[in-house]
Order: sequence, then C-alpha cells, then structure tokens
Amino acid sequence: MKGPIVSIDVSKGKSDYQAFKEMNVKYTGSRSIKHTKEGFDEIVSLVREMEKKLETEVCVVYEATGVYHRVLKKVLEDNNIKQFIINPLLSAKTRKNDSLRSPKTDKLDPKSIAKTYYSHSLHNSHKPETIYHELRELSRYYEDILVHLRKDKVAFRAQLDVVFPGYDTLYDDLYGPVALAVIEKYPHPEMLQKKKINTVSKVIQSKTCHRQAMSDTMADKAIEYSKTIYSGCDVSI
Repeated sequence: MKGPIVSIDVSKGKSDYQAFKEMNVKYTGSRSIKHTKEGFDEIVSLVREMEKKLETEVCVVYEATGVYHRVLKKVLEDNNIKQFIINPLLSAKTRKNDSLRSPKTDKLDPKSIAKTYYSHSLHNSHKPETIYHELRELSRYYEDILVHLRKDKVAFRAQLDVVFPGYDTLYDDLYGPVALAVIEKYPHPEMLQKKKINTVSKVIQSKTCHRQAMSDTMADKAIEYSKTIYSGCDVSI
C-alpha cells in the first residue's frame, strides 16, 4: 500500500494519531484527541488539509478495537473519508518482524499501524460491512435467547411434573398449541376434570386451526387424563 494516511491508535475515550506522506515520511508528529466532536473534527480537518496540500486522497488507518472504533468508523463514513481497519494480530506481527519488542507505548502504535498499512495489501472498509456487524450482533443475541429458553424449559418441565404428572406424554408436542392451550386455560387437573368436551374443544379451536372433530378428540383425551392423575399441589395455589 502507498500514499498519505492518518494512522490512529484507538482506545477507550481517546485516540493517538500521526499522519504520514509515505512510509517513514512524517506529515505530523504523534498527537492525541478525546472522543468528542471537537476531537473527531480535528481528524477530519487534518485529512482535508492533507488532501488540499498533497492533491491526492488521504485515507485513515486504524486497528479494530471492538466497540471503541465504531464511533470513529461512523465519523469517517459520514465525511466520506476512505478508511482501512487493520486486524490487531496483523499489526502485532509487523511489530514482531521489525523487532519492536519494547512495551506498548502511545507513540509506538500509530507508527506500527502505519508500518502495517504500507507493508501489506489491504481492503478498505466499506459501509456495507455494517450489515455483517449487525448480523454478528443478532447472532449473539439469538444465542443468548437460546440459553435463557433452555433454562426456562427446564424450570417449566419441573413444575409441570408436579402439577400435571405425565402431561408430557399426553400429546405429541408438549410445546405445541394444543398442549399449551389446555394448561393455560386450566392450570390444574381439578379445573379440567368436570369440564364438558365441547367447552375444552372450543379452547383448543381458538388456539389452532383444527376442526371440531379433531378438537373434540383432543379435549376428551385431556379430560380423561385429568381424572387419572394425582397432582402434587393444591388447586388453590
């Protein structure tokens, strides 16, 4: 890669940056900004200044830093500034290859990021990449929901075995609309025992697309089941 860049080391709440005309040719020294409007305006102004003086496009280069670089990414997108996001492992490898084994310092990182940029072929960051970030976030959210759902199902089955022993064998799908409709309407076997088939059948039909004949059969099955079991809790609880 070649051309002028602004190399930025992004961290929480602040960033250190340095501008380069070319590899090892500085445009500015190392500077710091806070992640405020004024701070980001300083970056945008520097890019515009360089583009005017050097008469060429200037891009911004920085490492991916989890959530910390997201605001910077948005600022650059809003100002139509070309940007490259570098994998931290790649810049770490560059430092190692250059024998830069000293402890991390603020002044070192913008130079290291610049060195990585000039030493590798990179693909610039496009706005559509936001889609992939959102998909990753939704995937994590989905996995989190699954964990809670599994816990809720375990708790539900434990309570069901006390109140409605053997209910999980009554219908093919314990979590299907028929099974859930019946226990939602009649949360204790004694509430179901004296009901008429037609009454329970209407409850099933209201939650499913089953015809009356099928609903009657399932209602009768539930009523007969309720008469054969002994619940582990009182109906008043």
